[in-house]
Amino acid sequence: MPSHYTPTKAALEAGKHVYCEWPLGRTTAEAVETVALAKANGLVTAIGLQARVNPAVMYMKEQVEAGFVGEVMAVHISMMRDGVLSRPSNRTWQRDAELGANADHRQRPHGRCDALCRRDFRRLSAVVATQAKQWLDTGTRTLLDVTSPDNVLLSGRLASGAVASVHIGAIPFAGSGYRWKSTDATGHWSQRARIPRN
Repeated sequence: MPSHYTPTKAALEAGKHVYCEWPLGRTTAEAVETVALAKANGLVTAIGLQARVNPAVMYMKEQVEAGFVGEVMAVHISMMRDGVLSRPSNRTWQRDAELGANADHRQRPHGRCDALCRRDFRRLSAVVATQAKQWLDTGTRTLLDVTSPDNVLLSGRLASGAVASVHIGAIPFAGSGYRWKSTDATGHWSQRARIPRN
């Protein structure tokens, strides 16, 4: 994950289109630079997000757009995973926010946030927090400071007018899993998807 920028830039400089796992760069500046490089050379960059091609999510999107569930007024997604407070030495890089990732970075944008955010937020506010401040490096048996986020809260209004909220995080024990709920104009809440915790 922290090394996406270097091979992406090298491929673009070699005249190749790039399809890259999310994200395109470790920082916004890296992503903007690679996109600009691609445009300057008549190339295309794309990032891979699983929710974009998930059959269940695509089917739900079609049903919503066809009016099957009525006028969606509110949407809520929650994903609370079990957060491990220790890591082997080869995974402790995920603790550093400067590297642009964390232990759960794939679960957030790939399958959860992107499924909702592709509906286009028109207004958005967010809170990003690091609640677990240290991890145990199981290889060296030392405590390491953590700066990467483990909780993300989003709230806002979608282009359709519906209000939306997302809370994705990792807690030390007993995460509740993944839930996606929405309510229509009749006030009925419907649970769209749920992945129970193991």
